[in-house]
Amino acid sequence: MFTMFSVLNVITGVFVDTAIQTSNSQRDIQIEREMELKDSFLKSLKDFFEALDTDGSGSIHLEEIKIMLQDPTLAAYFAVLGFDEVNANQIFHLLDDDESGEVSIEEFLEGCSKLKGAARSIDVHALMHQCRALHRELNFVASMLGVDMHSSTALAHRHPYWNGRGSRHVGRATNLPPATSA
Repeated sequence: MFTMFSVLNVITGVFVDTAIQTSNSQRDIQIEREMELKDSFLKSLKDFFEALDTDGSGSIHLEEIKIMLQDPTLAAYFAVLGFDEVNANQIFHLLDDDESGEVSIEEFLEGCSKLKGAARSIDVHALMHQCRALHRELNFVASMLGVDMHSSTALAHRHPYWNGRGSRHVGRATNLPPATSA
């Protein structure tokens, strides 16, 4: 009985060891496959960027995107990459990180990589975290200026630039109402 138990224990050990090694090799294969897919996606994005950059300047403008989307082949290519041609303006402004009016290859690759796929829970949580940090900073600045944020909230709802209906550059000095003494 002791011999039988020992033999079964050895067989079980060999089986478990083989299963662990197989699992590790599968994980390595999955990682390699993901890296290949990412490289392929980035190469497709570079090719797409070069097709959009009609003037060869190394950056693309909104007008170039709009012109290229009239070509059915490029519009289909845009759709295959996961971008809807209807949202060209919105996508361009999301990609134009420095708000220069043009998108460099670096901005394009980084932005498209971030825009690909659906929002994950961690993305939403990171956004909420940034909003809370911004809110704390805004409250600190308001307290340093002696502004009561609760009474300013009513003003913000009436002011078109603070309510999302005005300029894209919300909060610039030219868009602010006259300062009031506290």
